[in-house]
Amino acid sequence: DLETGAQLMVLKGGHSAAITGCCLVPEKNRVITSSWDKNVNAWDLETGKILWTAAQGGLLLSCSVSGDGKYVASASDMENALYINCADTGQRLHCMQGHHKSTVMSCQFDAQSQHLASVSADRSIKLWDLCSHKTTLTINSAHTNVISSCCFTRNGHYLCTASWDRTLKLWDVQTGSFRTKGGVQLSGSHDGSVSSCAFSNDASILVSGAYDRTLTLWDMTALCRTLVLKGHSDWVTDVDISADKKWVVSSSKDSTVRVWNIEQSENIPAVIESRRTQGGFQILKGRGRSPKWNSLARSDAVNCLLSVWRMREKLFSLSDGENQPDHQMRVLSTEGSRQAPSCPSGPLSALQLNRHCPRPKTAY
Repeated sequence: DLETGAQLMVLKGGHSAAITGCCLVPEKNRVITSSWDKNVNAWDLETGKILWTAAQGGLLLSCSVSGDGKYVASASDMENALYINCADTGQRLHCMQGHHKSTVMSCQFDAQSQHLASVSADRSIKLWDLCSHKTTLTINSAHTNVISSCCFTRNGHYLCTASWDRTLKLWDVQTGSFRTKGGVQLSGSHDGSVSSCAFSNDASILVSGAYDRTLTLWDMTALCRTLVLKGHSDWVTDVDISADKKWVVSSSKDSTVRVWNIEQSENIPAVIESRRTQGGFQILKGRGRSPKWNSLARSDAVNCLLSVWRMREKLFSLSDGENQPDHQMRVLSTEGSRQAPSCPSGPLSALQLNRHCPRPKTAY
């Protein structure tokens, strides 16, 4: 529970190796997980039991669920393949072997359930059409290094890619303007490989995470960096942002999940100055803002270390004292009371939860 830090459920026994991805199924109380054990599992969040298991052909690096809740996609390093299964039964519907020339790092459905995007170590981007069952778009040499992650805007107009070349790029996949202009590059923020990216629902904010142990918030109106979040002690492996744009969540190789309150980030002086001095063409126009002042934030120069206090209560940290990896997934809920318990004195940048994920042995 994100308000109290209480653990609601632990899903055990489903995987024998590291869990590499998890996705909620829309309109259903279940979650999909992928793993290095080559399996995709569907879990019932009421009972904690596995509904089905689908064995794929290799180590799975990513999974995604379509917006209509009908399909599950997973990316495999075996034969550089993409798999699509039925979300209800786990039955394999499609297998695209040799979809890329090298390992498929990540896959992502658009919200309209029309396309499946995939990115690869071969530095290419592909869009697979769910109606025609064909690849309808290929972008080669999209980055100068491995492409690690991708995400769509909610309207499916733009695709963002994150890369080990320390940059992100925006691709207009609806009009195809990148064919003459190239992708729009976002750079200069991360000093390490960018591992992950996520758009807010209205596409006004892009969040990125990197191996330099930081998260960056990007303003999509001005295409500029607005905030850098510091606090993890190791690689940031994944990021996401809440529908109301108040919270950012990050997972890390330091075995923690952190929840960041960004509700009042637009009022930080360094953020205002960053927007004023940086520019670019607009993806969104006429975006209104009506923030409510119920947080206090302190910034340290342009590279802001965000320390957030609620007006009446501080954020807090939680640890259960365990240290051994157990290949488990912890389920958190955003429902419930807004009341948070007291916490030790001093600035806290995030709600910290032990994630108990195995630490990769190889540094890329």
